[in-house]
Amino acid sequence: DTDAEDVTVLNDPGLSVDKSVDKNEAKPGEKVTYTYTVMNTGNSDLEVTLADVFSENGKELDDQLVLKDKDGNIYDGKAFTLAYKGVVTFTAEYTIPANTKADTQFHNVVTVISGDLEASDEETVTVDRDPSMTVEKTADKNIAKPGETVTYTITVANTGNTDLNVTLSDVFSENGEVLDE
Repeated sequence: DTDAEDVTVLNDPGLSVDKSVDKNEAKPGEKVTYTYTVMNTGNSDLEVTLADVFSENGKELDDQLVLKDKDGNIYDGKAFTLAYKGVVTFTAEYTIPANTKADTQFHNVVTVISGDLEASDEETVTVDRDPSMTVEKTADKNIAKPGETVTYTITVANTGNTDLNVTLSDVFSENGEVLDE
């Protein structure tokens, strides 16, 4: 005498995404690399879409990041199959523009969707202070006769990405001897 019983495993889909960045602070001109890891944490295959929003100081940028898979193929925004226990990784690179002011924040939010499932993660990169300045002094003439006036122009330029408090000191000498005037 035998008896059989069937047990059906119910569909229990699951989806997650992990976003990371190789540095959370960068100077102008430096490249940052984002890594997106999309994981099927459920027990069935999924059709997944990915949306990535890149912004600067809260304003969405016109130029969004270009996501590439491990083979260098550009993600086109279409749904892709993520197999049971599957993992797909994308990367995106961004070079901080040369004239970006210190403390600017580049915020990036990724969202993955499969049917009613949705998961998101985010990263922020803050632009480091990169102070620098130049100073240039010129005279309106290199040779002057006694009694002639020579006009000096001093130009100080902030060539960094942060505000500076500058103090100017100018030493005037005649034949190597500092003058009182």
